[in-house]
Amino acid sequence: MPPQRIYYGWVIVGVMWLVSLASHASATFTFGLFVLPMSNDLGVSRAAVTWLHTVRLVGNGGTSFLFGPLVDRFGSRLLVPAAAAIGGVSLILASQAGEVWMLLVLFGVIGAAGVTAPNNVIINVPVAKWFIRRRGRAVAVVAFGGAAGGSIFAIVHALMIGNLGWRGTFLASGIIMIALAVPLPLLLLRRTPEDIGLLPDGDTPRPDGEALATPAEEVWTPKQALHTFTFWKILVAYMLTSFATGAFVVHRPAYWTELGFSDGLIAAVFAVDSATFAVVALATGLLLERVPARFVGVAAMSTHGLAIVLSLTVISEPAIFLTGVMIGAGAGANTVVQNTIWAQYYGRTFLGRIRGIVLPTAMLGLGLGAPTAAMLYGVFGSYRPSFWGQAGLLVVAAALMVFATPPRHKPRPTAYVDYG
Repeated sequence: MPPQRIYYGWVIVGVMWLVSLASHASATFTFGLFVLPMSNDLGVSRAAVTWLHTVRLVGNGGTSFLFGPLVDRFGSRLLVPAAAAIGGVSLILASQAGEVWMLLVLFGVIGAAGVTAPNNVIINVPVAKWFIRRRGRAVAVVAFGGAAGGSIFAIVHALMIGNLGWRGTFLASGIIMIALAVPLPLLLLRRTPEDIGLLPDGDTPRPDGEALATPAEEVWTPKQALHTFTFWKILVAYMLTSFATGAFVVHRPAYWTELGFSDGLIAAVFAVDSATFAVVALATGLLLERVPARFVGVAAMSTHGLAIVLSLTVISEPAIFLTGVMIGAGAGANTVVQNTIWAQYYGRTFLGRIRGIVLPTAMLGLGLGAPTAAMLYGVFGSYRPSFWGQAGLLVVAAALMVFATPPRHKPRPTAYVDYG
């Protein structure tokens, strides 16, 4: 096969960048902007509305057990368009729902479709399978797409809600999601580089045609991974991180509104958050080629925790903007670390299955954080107790990551095993 000017793996990255951007049309990042309008319109509590976010995340975690093996065996060429179409149609139907139970069902379907949750299997695992040495930067580019989507829809959703209401916003967002995330994945996605005669990172075979130029990679089965302490340290660390950050991100708009800050200012903070996410995600992709992933994860979790403490101790416009910067930085770094460290430690071959086991715990934490904070708000009449608790959980998570060293009981190395 003649040398290619552009490695096809970067085409995969570009497509997933667009899908990651489009997924934010479903209010993955901006759901907090919908809490008060939906609560007022439907005549229900904030806690009831936040359960929509929880159901979506739990739905995604539940189906990741199924999607992980499917991505390993078949790739995401059909999964991504199908998930985007289902998610978009569900958003359109949600715009017409008159009861909370209808919204719960539809948000569960959106989550189960698999494309809208953070760090989901069907977007991120295929990217990791196309790279080894340059995996960090490839994952970072896709994360940048999510950041771009979060930043764009933070402004778009705020404007739409003000002019069209939450229902009109869901209707328009569903159409946007289908238009952006269905056609190109169907045309361009492929499972692995080996499927089309390429090697990871765009490397070429050695002259003898036998050995791969790409460094040998270890193959861990899910059962082997589950028997390492490192697996459980990382899993619990990110479950706690998801619980804490999920609660804070959803409830910070209401918290800041109660403190007297305007909706326009809060929307601007969301945009700053996403812009910082994008810059830090790209930097993290390069950093991971030089610094152990667990240390970058520790720094990210610590930044999240300090941001929550800042929001509790300093009440001013500069402080909430700085909080947005810190949350964006922590989320950007954590997203790239999560989508890199599992492949670094356990290899590409069974990555979909391993991530399919891990993701439900992160989604459970992310989903339970917001309603727990809402219930504590109902008890104490303030967000402060739950926010302090979230900061404490992030300290525990960072401590676990410090000791999440690469697994030492290593199976026999192999260059690549074709799961298909």
